[in-house]
Amino acid sequence: MPAGTKKRKLWALLGIFVFLLLNPPLMQIFNREASLGGIPGLVLYIHLVWILAIAGLYAFSRLPSRE
Repeated sequence: MPAGTKKRKLWALLGIFVFLLLNPPLMQIFNREASLGGIPGLVLYIHLVWILAIAGLYAFSRLPSRE
């Protein structure tokens, strides 16, 4: 399998994973009264997923491509 195809599959997999993590049914788990340092759990969850998505995109973009 060419390296470009594998890289595209990883990008698609990350996109699907982030989409699933940011869907309302899963986000409702964190929509509680509890907070950490005065910040609601839902806000922390959204920001954490967003930061991890950016880090994943950066990591996948830095993968060496074997051509």
